[in-house]
Amino acid sequence: MTHPTTTTLGLSAGSGMVHCALVTVDDHDRIRVDSRVIDIDPTDRLDRAGRLNSGIALMLDRAAAADLSVGAIGVAARGGEIPTGGAGTRRQVHVIDDPEAVGRALAQSGAVAAHPRVIVVDAGDSGTSVFVIDTRDGTATTPERTTGLSGAAIDTALAERASATMTDLGRRRRAELRSACRTAKEELAEADTAIVTVAGQRFTVTAAMVEELVAGGVADVTDIVTGIRAGDPALIDSPVVLVGGLATMASVRAAFARALGEEPSVPDAPELVGAVGAALAARPGQGAPTALEFIGGRRHRDLLSVVPVAVIGAVLVAAMLTAVVVGVHVQGASVTGDGDTPASSTVVATTTAATSSTTTRPAAAQTTGRTTTDRTTTTVTDEGEAGVVTTTSTPDDYSGGSQRTPRPWATTVLPTSEGTNVPTSTITPPSTSAPLESSVESAPLTPYPFTPIPGPTTAPESVDPDGVGVQGFSAQPQPTTGAPAAR
Repeated sequence: MTHPTTTTLGLSAGSGMVHCALVTVDDHDRIRVDSRVIDIDPTDRLDRAGRLNSGIALMLDRAAAADLSVGAIGVAARGGEIPTGGAGTRRQVHVIDDPEAVGRALAQSGAVAAHPRVIVVDAGDSGTSVFVIDTRDGTATTPERTTGLSGAAIDTALAERASATMTDLGRRRRAELRSACRTAKEELAEADTAIVTVAGQRFTVTAAMVEELVAGGVADVTDIVTGIRAGDPALIDSPVVLVGGLATMASVRAAFARALGEEPSVPDAPELVGAVGAALAARPGQGAPTALEFIGGRRHRDLLSVVPVAVIGAVLVAAMLTAVVVGVHVQGASVTGDGDTPASSTVVATTTAATSSTTTRPAAAQTTGRTTTDRTTTTVTDEGEAGVVTTTSTPDDYSGGSQRTPRPWATTVLPTSEGTNVPTSTITPPSTSAPLESSVESAPLTPYPFTPIPGPTTAPESVDPDGVGVQGFSAQPQPTTGAPAAR
């Protein structure tokens, strides 16, 4: 019986790399896989759903380039749960538990069809899960999990060994060292040694070193396998299938062979088994135990993106302009002395010609608890017309105690050049008391026009940030850009 050709997309959403598999099943149940791997970069500021959306967008572009129509999207996740919402385009996905996805892939491949049940060891970046798969339908038992064997633990242990041989490593250099050790660990899948270079210092990572570091974790996993076989004697002769990112490393496979007393079975591209199983489970009519969820729907905003910075800048500029305006207003305002009675300063704007004589007359003094003298200065022109009139009240004694020091800006007198006709202009600041009466009896004939300088009326405009695109990986099944992530 033949079936129509279908193409589905599967992703494995672990704490390390995001593995993506575009799976096409033809009418004879033959499988063709196009895979990519997205490395985890902590500086990308993407949440887990955002990284999944990045992988989906990448693979949908691949499908369009190959003239394929993706019928559904499946995501394999531990516990069958993924965070809903998140950054990126809003999409509907089929979510399946990791053991069920691995079981679907192994059952479809036929690699373990000779055994009704197999024991699966899924070793990844955050830990290792052990469960039993029924090869007829791909169903899985509840997994037992340990963090004794994990890719992240290996990276940390290698970085500690390397740092012991290096000097002058700051926090940033130590982060670089850990990333370099992760890359070196991945290179050991095809080599016996790899060299780490940080800050001009070199450290050699060997397969024997990794095998030594994973020995304790492999022993913990072996104890779990032994317990499963002891609980079900029918599994005594069942093989152990090793999948996950750590299954690609020869040193890890050798450690398992030594601890189990048998060679574990490793499928092709063991790191992609979960993603392929998620794609197969998402195929229409499969009856797989999946749950429909929505991811994405929120716009990704960088913590220091252009828009927030521009908005903050605009607010700061507006605050600075406000401070300048308030400062100018305060500087031109009336001066209030100590006590209940304020001292007043009144300046009358007018135009004068060159002065020929100046007369000074005392005015009535205001009492503030200490002796003060009010001085009124009147400038008179040759024709007897009024000039600038300035009235100010200042204390006679500025010394000692709580008395204030002289404020030269409290009196405003604009000087003129003697013998020349130079127009002058002053501004009358607000006062908390009524201005004193001026002795000038007539107004100037031709007042000089005063035009205030306008202040700034606009603030900087914010800049809308550009979206951040996601770059993918061009080779399959291994990543070809960036440093490979920890298993």
